[in-house]
Amino acid sequence: DAEAKFEEALRFDPDFISAAIIYIEILKDRRIYSDALKLIDYWLENSTVLNIWYLNYLKAYMLFEESQYYLSKETLIYDCIPLNDNNFNQSILLGDIYIRESNCDSAYIHYKNAGEINSTSKVYNRRMQSYDSMCRRNH
Repeated sequence: DAEAKFEEALRFDPDFISAAIIYIEILKDRRIYSDALKLIDYWLENSTVLNIWYLNYLKAYMLFEESQYYLSKETLIYDCIPLNDNNFNQSILLGDIYIRESNCDSAYIHYKNAGEINSTSKVYNRRMQSYDSMCRRNH
């Protein structure tokens, strides 16, 4: 199975970041967030290579999926945005976190940012519909 091959590749060469990222994606797709988060933390602490933003984004996404909204938001604000402040998925995720926290004003800011990046996205349009039904009726 593919998962076993990536584990083997990482045992052979622990610095093989491409295999690590694919393995993290497999764990994410299988919703094995705790193992994926451990691997991400290992790479963030021990690597000086490549796409640190993406690893941090994956970490924030999985923390969100684990309902750890505060940690997810902190990861995005302090580890992702300073490296890339103009990313659609990152803006959507921050909006989603703020919705979970019932902070409609902040959710709107981040959903609006996502819309400025890609206003034709179905994801963006669904989020704005949800925002309208959850937040605008309360104002």
